[in-house]
Amino acid sequence: MPKRHVAVISDKYIATAFRLIGVESYPVKTPREAAEALEKIARREDIGIVLVASEFYGDKAVQERIKLVLRERPEMLISKLPTPRSPGKPVDMRKKLLQALGIG
Repeated sequence: MPKRHVAVISDKYIATAFRLIGVESYPVKTPREAAEALEKIARREDIGIVLVASEFYGDKAVQERIKLVLRERPEMLISKLPTPRSPGKPVDMRKKLLQALGIG
């Protein structure tokens, strides 16, 4: 199995924080930009997990793009990334990662 990387789609502050720890990041300002970034990422075979900031994840255009990407790349994991501006219940990332690896 080829090595796969993680990518993050979020605002510039969170994108910078992830970039500092070595995660490929796509800073965006609008849901439209997030959907376009997702389209770029989907073309790359070396990306296996995409985290989309929750303020963009819930947008209708982003959700439609996620569905299209997952039809073409069912092995890719796309998940919501909780941010300080989006309170809500926590995401069980361990469960998501195990599903992405095919053991959960």
